[in-house]
Amino acid sequence: WGDYRKEKEIYETCLKQNISTPEMLFISKDFMVLRYIEEKKISFDEKVELVLDWLISFHEKTGYSKGDQRLHNYLFDGKKILGIDFEESFKGDFDKDYASLFTTLCGKMEKSQVERLFISKKINIDSRLFIKTYSEEIEKRKKYV
Repeated sequence: WGDYRKEKEIYETCLKQNISTPEMLFISKDFMVLRYIEEKKISFDEKVELVLDWLISFHEKTGYSKGDQRLHNYLFDGKKILGIDFEESFKGDFDKDYASLFTTLCGKMEKSQVERLFISKKINIDSRLFIKTYSEEIEKRKKYV
């Protein structure tokens, strides 16, 4: 079953906690099928704001860190953001999610904009863990450049 059991558990938790994710239609030991979501256009800034709101809610309601903070793992259906891909999720340690998302956003926005956004959402991050995770993310991304 690999990580699918964990993903199934997280999708079910999201459903119970009213956290937006696509409906899980089928799961086997080899794959899972989610309801297709037709993405609607939204400005980059609006999407980032909604992603942060979704992530904060996800952390508070599930106790999980999502992992894999690439923006294509968040879909906008015209009304709300839906989170997908929980393969790298784990309990706690939300700072890793925030550091990873911060790194992703700094590649697409001015760093000062990202900082203001995080401050406006009152995201408090342990600075040592943040720096460690941020450095790891930068190193990981160098492999793809």
